[in-house]
Amino acid sequence: TEEERQARYKREAEEMKLKWDARRLEEKQSAERRIAHANREKEREMIYGSRDYVMEAYEARMYEEARVIEVCRKQREVYERIKAFKLGRPLPPKGEPYVPLRPSPVQPPSPEDFDISGHYIPQVDIDALEYKAPPSFVSPTGPAPPPRTERGLPKAAWEDPPYNPAGPAQRNFNKPAVGTVTEVPKEVLEARKVREADGVLPQPSHIKKMRVPELQVALKKAGIKDLKGDKEALIQRLTDYVRSRP
Repeated sequence: TEEERQARYKREAEEMKLKWDARRLEEKQSAERRIAHANREKEREMIYGSRDYVMEAYEARMYEEARVIEVCRKQREVYERIKAFKLGRPLPPKGEPYVPLRPSPVQPPSPEDFDISGHYIPQVDIDALEYKAPPSFVSPTGPAPPPRTERGLPKAAWEDPPYNPAGPAQRNFNKPAVGTVTEVPKEVLEARKVREADGVLPQPSHIKKMRVPELQVALKKAGIKDLKGDKEALIQRLTDYVRSRP
């Protein structure tokens, strides 16, 4: 009947509204987490410099290879102790772990408990130092890459040596080793205070899509009094300001 048809339309409209509300909320939470991650990486870079992705990937592979040895050792230990228990013999002593195993993954935090402050916590990198392969472990996949002060841009896969000579930027790298800083330095706290005072600034990719009234409002909010010029000048002015902020 017509009443049933109208009730169905109303119900489907409410379902679509809930669906799009959930999608907008998901996009908002995703954007907040991306911004928080970017801010944490900026603060970490102020302390330790840019990430050494080559060495991080090598150490992660070394840990996974060493973890296999520890898992096999623990399995054999459990097997020998169970066999001795069934035969009524004294249990053999437990051995020393070859490498500490990461704890099992837990339930991720709820959206309300997710850390979106963007504050870098030094203890994260300090705890990560525990899960590394021991120095005595020799990887069957090959030797370690040279340190970042002796390693330039990578070459092609068939070239040897695989890296170009280090340039001035690599040779003059003098940041502390990862995991050696236990407290957030003063300059990072000051940059954090300035960033929080600015609020959430638009990204350069989003600034290009803003209209002139939106650009003028953003410039006025940033404390820039010069609002004259065409759209390209306003975009450049706001982009320079955003990139100059910590």
